[in-house]
Amino acid sequence: MGIYPGPIGTNELFLSEDAGFRGAIIIGLGKPENLTSSELTKTVEQGVCKYLLNFKQAENQKGKTENNIQTIGISSLIIGGGYGGLKVENSLKGILQGVHNANQKIRNLNLKNTPQIGIIEFVELFEDTAVGALYSLGRIEKQETRSFHIILEEKMLHTLLGSKKRIPNEISTDWWNRITVKKVENNDTDKTVRCLTFSASTSRAFEKEIELISTPALMEGTIKGMSTNNRWTPQSAKAIFELLIPNDFKEQLKRHGNISWILDTYTAEYPWELLLDEISDSRPLCVASGMIRQLSTQNYNKAIKSTPQNNALVIADPDLKGFATQLPER
Repeated sequence: MGIYPGPIGTNELFLSEDAGFRGAIIIGLGKPENLTSSELTKTVEQGVCKYLLNFKQAENQKGKTENNIQTIGISSLIIGGGYGGLKVENSLKGILQGVHNANQKIRNLNLKNTPQIGIIEFVELFEDTAVGALYSLGRIEKQETRSFHIILEEKMLHTLLGSKKRIPNEISTDWWNRITVKKVENNDTDKTVRCLTFSASTSRAFEKEIELISTPALMEGTIKGMSTNNRWTPQSAKAIFELLIPNDFKEQLKRHGNISWILDTYTAEYPWELLLDEISDSRPLCVASGMIRQLSTQNYNKAIKSTPQNNALVIADPDLKGFATQLPER
């Protein structure tokens, strides 16, 4: 009938008052190849919000109108950890962040007798994935305390009827989107830049390529101030995002998936990592998702000697405006 949850943000409740299995919150995950931890957070947030409001309405119908905040729990599958292509830890982070956001939204409504999610139980069929999830939750508890504020009540698994064992096979890895950006020069003696071309791999049998019909010189002043003069602001980053990214690529970046930028010597000067898709979030793209750069060049060393040791030499002398002394000259 076309009413079952599908796109990100769609959801449906199937609840029962009978003893035993109490029902489920079904959330839409969109297309599997487009699912990211950020998208999972959005759809979990919407589904949990709907459940909490429905829970409040049901309690009010029973005559329970006292002004207290009730803590309830939910059980969750490790969503997207298989066919969706997410790593188990990223799936857990997306779910936890979605529940946290839903609690915050419901709390801001200041409604009477509105419950909060206080306990999350993760359910997994295969033992190896469950063990990996337990280790991941341990890392999240220690390293992500500011984001999630979670406490593992029991650092152990509860094995129930129906659980299965298998040989571990980690096949779920986050997909890295490859976006290539190159300059196109005018056919004149000055070799001025006419436009930028964007191309990206897709899940289908083609690679889309789009020309950005704009004058890059108009943005160079703002870009220089943001990347070299330490004048980054959410407003300027959002403005550059709207001017610099073609419309067909904006949705791809807003999903906050991992991105590998393939750049030439001209486009490598652009601060792609500092762009911002939403002012309300105020987190640059490089903070919201994984991001690396690769330089597309014809001038490279054909024979590169690899080193057997994990050593790296980093030479840098940033201008810290007197906050710290500069590196001594050698």
